[in-house]
Amino acid sequence: MNINFFEIMKQADNIQDGNNLPDGWYQGTIEECEIRETKACNGNYIMVKIRDINNWVHFCNINIINPNPTAVNIGLGLLKALKGATGVMSAESPVVFEGKKIEFLLKTNKNGDQNVSGFRAVNRASIPAAISTTGTTQPADANDMIF
Repeated sequence: MNINFFEIMKQADNIQDGNNLPDGWYQGTIEECEIRETKACNGNYIMVKIRDINNWVHFCNINIINPNPTAVNIGLGLLKALKGATGVMSAESPVVFEGKKIEFLLKTNKNGDQNVSGFRAVNRASIPAAISTTGTTQPADANDMIF
């Protein structure tokens, strides 16, 4: 059997995995949600584990206590979006988010890493999209928090 390994290596470059999905909105279910201490032991974050409909796992760390006020502001914005996406407005523990179906936004940063950077409800009311000056459609929902 003659195998052209060079061609197989080229084919592997075109395969998408969970870390290389195109940026955009995806549906998933929150599998785990818990408060953890930061590595520097100077703050806390909410670890959100999401499994998408293709069975890939994504994580979002939401800073809630941190010496960096910008990190906390971004984290609180993400938590607000998560609350809106799940309908959970008050809770004693982040465990209440587990099992909730959501849409989440994957965005690639300048280092090439993908991060969950937004949440919205799966069963959103149909809202007309706003047309930007570039002619592209943008979500018109104020609950689509994107960071």
